[in-house]
Amino acid sequence: NRKVVFRRFLSLTAFLLAAGWVLAPGEALARLVFGFLPAAGTAETAEVQRDLLSRLERTRWYSLFETGPAASLQEACAHSRKPDKVARLAVTKGKKYEGAVEVLDCATNSADPPKLKASSGKLSNLAGSLRADFLAQYPFLALLEIERGRPWASAGKEEKIFPGSYLYSYAEEAPRQYRLLGRFWVKSYHEASFRSELAEDFRVPGAPAPATGEILSPKRLVESGSRALVRPVLSGITARRRLPAQVLLPSFDPRNSVQGAGLRLPAGAHELGLPEEREDGTGESLELRFAKPLPAGTVLRWRFEHNPRTGESGYEAVLESRRIVLRVRDGKKPLRELAEVAMTGFPSSLELVTYGPWAELYGDSRFLAGFEDFSFDSGTAELESSKELDLSSYSLYEVGPSL
Repeated sequence: NRKVVFRRFLSLTAFLLAAGWVLAPGEALARLVFGFLPAAGTAETAEVQRDLLSRLERTRWYSLFETGPAASLQEACAHSRKPDKVARLAVTKGKKYEGAVEVLDCATNSADPPKLKASSGKLSNLAGSLRADFLAQYPFLALLEIERGRPWASAGKEEKIFPGSYLYSYAEEAPRQYRLLGRFWVKSYHEASFRSELAEDFRVPGAPAPATGEILSPKRLVESGSRALVRPVLSGITARRRLPAQVLLPSFDPRNSVQGAGLRLPAGAHELGLPEEREDGTGESLELRFAKPLPAGTVLRWRFEHNPRTGESGYEAVLESRRIVLRVRDGKKPLRELAEVAMTGFPSSLELVTYGPWAELYGDSRFLAGFEDFSFDSGTAELESSKELDLSSYSLYEVGPSL
């Protein structure tokens, strides 16, 4: 079992959670080969290029070389080292030093957008800024290895991959075109073999079981921001195991929090506590059944904070008699509306299913709404009701593709 760093809480608000390629010992994945045109123009350009290439080489993410004189990037692609990409750095001096790297993909003979740019008042800081953008644009990639049912990756501290780090898993469907399969986290680094042992965090519903040869990266190669779901993603998540849970009331009495029994929640905000240990690669399902129809005018407000101390980002859903309004706050910005979903009335039962980056809400077993956000992995959530809630039962389950 994985020890969860932050105590996780699940309530209906959790619904608002809503390139040096390393050589694997088995099937090899070659490093991305970059050819840099010799620095031209000013001494500043040459100094920044030396610094940048040195910083990039230390990552072990890329195979780097200078192409020698070439009239153009296209001509540099014909170099005997057969680069995947060629690059040209330019540095100019105005109020600040400005650096820009133009990159051409040799396979397609097209420029890579966007051009990498950085500025700094100090020339010595320019290469560091360009390096950060370079790593983001051309991320580390490795291959997944499955040995005796256990997942591994030839990556570790030298590639800035540490225990606790996330690695996304992909299938390459076309050159540089990826489909997300799931996400692993690093359990431990084995110094003797220069490899990291992994554990599954989540698997995209419908994806095949993890297999040797999947591509791993700490970066989301398929970008996805906060978005509302118009149809369920988690309909295939059917395996479940009952978990202990408790309702955290202002004056908590454990006798008021027995799963499967009735529970009366006074108006106000409440949290539902999860156990601190859970299986890898699983999510949670919370089922609430109301003992009687909710009083007219009842408003349920569900909040989730990714980092409650700083208010780093968060979500809110407001459930009224005939609609659900989803709102999201990016960082410390004001809440903005994400989606509005119509309802015919309050259901007699609600189920919240959370797994990986997805959270979905069901009423009377019918999908109502959901959202996706890959930045959420833990935090706190609360349910606030404008009226007293009378529950006939509530249950919490661990869920996943298989248990």
